Amino acid sequence: AAMGPIPATVSAGPDGTFQFRPEIEFPLQGSVTDYGKPDGKIILWTTADGPAEVTFSDPGSPTSTAKFSKAGIYTLKLTVIDDTGTVEDTATITAVSPTCADVTNYFPTDLNKDCRVNLADFALIAAEWLKCNDPEDEDCIWPF
Repeated sequence: AAMGPIPATVSAGPDGTFQFRPEIEFPLQGSVTDYGKPDGKIILWTTADGPAEVTFSDPGSPTSTAKFSKAGIYTLKLTVIDDTGTVEDTATITAVSPTCADVTNYFPTDLNKDCRVNLADFALIAAEWLKCNDPEDEDCIWPF
């Protein structure tokens, strides 16, 4: 018995999570197998869901990269259209917004290490200054 055309198989690759920064391009690990017509197909990455725009370096390649404009949870769809129809798969990519806990190099003036240089830091400076600013005070140790 003759078999008809074999539909393509599509995998958008594994779900992923990364620390969001606008300049980071996340590598996608999609794959497409099309036994029926290897050269006559359309491959396309699109954003199925997410809080902002996603730019693909090569939307027609299963192994494109994705650049996210905002942190959040995105569903990316890899679609293949060939002579047997349309086949698609999705991957969920989570772009995590950095928090203060992720900071390793604080500004030198962020004395309380809350990721902000503000009045609270100035208050710490003032409190320390007031402890010992009199050169005639015997309890003050030079330099005061």
